[in-house]
Amino acid sequence: RIELTKLFYQTASLVSYGLPGDPGDRSICMALAASLIPRLFPEMHALSFFASLVPGLCHVIQERDISNPQLERLVFEVLGSGGVGGRLPIPSFEIQDDSLQGFSIPDMALSHIQSNQTVWKCLDVPDDVLIQVLEHSMTKKP
Repeated sequence: RIELTKLFYQTASLVSYGLPGDPGDRSICMALAASLIPRLFPEMHALSFFASLVPGLCHVIQERDISNPQLERLVFEVLGSGGVGGRLPIPSFEIQDDSLQGFSIPDMALSHIQSNQTVWKCLDVPDDVLIQVLEHSMTKKP
């Protein structure tokens, strides 16, 4: 239990919040969670939300051709190879609010992300990357 607590604190220190004085942009997961959980996914647990972002994050890693053996293994485990799905079970985004049915969640998400950026005065990766992660995470896999 003590080792898990240490690991938790070490991991938290690696997250960038993109605030003045922080090096770099806010982490993609933090940007999307802080902006979207309260407004579009209030029924979703934060850890499930983070896990649901994994396919989109893997897609961005693949698109950017990041050469890292550990990331390549993760992408394979999640996305699979040659169109065959990965082996890791990933929770899916489910919109519970019927009034949102038929609307483009990524389009609505962008306004929430930008509002959150303004309120916290934080730096994020470009909007198109955030939307790409969200779109690929929301895509239903066969």
